[in-house]
Amino acid sequence: MRSSPRCEEALASGITEVHMVGGLHPTLDKHWYLDLLSRLRALDSQLQLKAFTAIEIRHLARRIFKTSIPETLSVLREAGLGSLTGGGAGDFRSGSAR
Repeated sequence: MRSSPRCEEALASGITEVHMVGGLHPTLDKHWYLDLLSRLRALDSQLQLKAFTAIEIRHLARRIFKTSIPETLSVLREAGLGSLTGGGAGDFRSGSAR
């Protein structure tokens, strides 16, 4: 994966946050996600990386990382994740619709 020229241009113009969601991709492996975050973090250590809905985190934990949600979040934070986006948080509730 290469750096994003659009992200580099946006950084040069003064952005401070990248906000991204991507859906529930069935074939990308955990290294792809970790590399994405690491490469964005390498562009600017102060850049706020706000990524993934709660639904995406559940998908990543269960199907991609094959670990618990807390462990998945920890690994993503180590790679550069700063915060989650707002969508789907209700899904983490016990007994929520599946």
